[in-house]
Amino acid sequence: MIQLSHLTKRYGDRIVVDDLSFSAQPGTVQPMVRERPRALEPTCPRRSDSASASGRREHPISRCGRVRHGRLRSAPGRRHRPASPLSHSDAGGAGRPACGRGGMQPTWLLALSWASLAVGVVSFAIVVADTYLRGHRQPVRVMEIVWLVTVLYIGPAAVRLYWNWGRPEAFSRRRQEGQPRRPRRGIVVTHVSRCGAHCALGFVVAEVALYVVRSDPAQESLWVDYAGDYLTAVTIAVLFRYFGAPGRSVTKVWHALSTVVRVELLTITAFEVALFVWLTLAHRVVLPEPPLRPDSPTFWFAGQLGLITGFLAAWPTASWQLGRGLRLEPRRLPYD
Repeated sequence: MIQLSHLTKRYGDRIVVDDLSFSAQPGTVQPMVRERPRALEPTCPRRSDSASASGRREHPISRCGRVRHGRLRSAPGRRHRPASPLSHSDAGGAGRPACGRGGMQPTWLLALSWASLAVGVVSFAIVVADTYLRGHRQPVRVMEIVWLVTVLYIGPAAVRLYWNWGRPEAFSRRRQEGQPRRPRRGIVVTHVSRCGAHCALGFVVAEVALYVVRSDPAQESLWVDYAGDYLTAVTIAVLFRYFGAPGRSVTKVWHALSTVVRVELLTITAFEVALFVWLTLAHRVVLPEPPLRPDSPTFWFAGQLGLITGFLAAWPTASWQLGRGLRLEPRRLPYD
């Protein structure tokens, strides 16, 4: 059976097929134009006295087409009808719709996308319950947003990181056991999670905003999306630093900006580069058709994988910064 849902075709600025959906049951496909017998003559009127503008006599058949070996050949200058978007059954996929620009994603990919997003939402709900219902609030309020965003795109693995390094009780327990206040791994996890939250929020905000304001969603420019993602991530990082520090003044803005440039910008850049590399592969190689757009769960599933890739790529950068002696967090934290 052939099924087609919500097909839209454009030629230039014109929409020639708008939201077409149908299904064809198994059967025999009959050709629309049957071969004519060799002896069949064309039905054009025979006017032997017709002449062209140059004075030469013109054969009447040449004006409407020629019959050659049982096939009808159109006259010069006539445009052929475009091929149907449905492909006939072949050895690899009989009866499947051809996924053009208006095609549909495979069912297994849509199911996988929804399942992955659902796992992120469940992980998000676990941390929300632990933070606000059980009262494990973060001393630095912006870190509550950081951990919620991190578990939303990473899932259960980020819930484990939050339980080991994010909850304030984890530090008091380690202090009671005589362990170091902030081991190296905990500092790197917190730093990467913070920079990753900036990138994740920048990705969501920029992609949705560009999709809304873009006049023609079919004309997408990845470099514009990437520039918007990066600038939005840096802006959110500055806002987090500004609202996370006590007091509100103009000098605080400059201090927040300088802190982001000195401490977080390199990690954010490493995160974004890995994210953009994956998104380019997803758009051009892995999932080229139909195009990935924010109105599809597959787009957010691909973004989720890209954010996880960015998190892994940013980890060595943060570890290198810490090894060079860069202080990634204040000397004394509120939960000490």
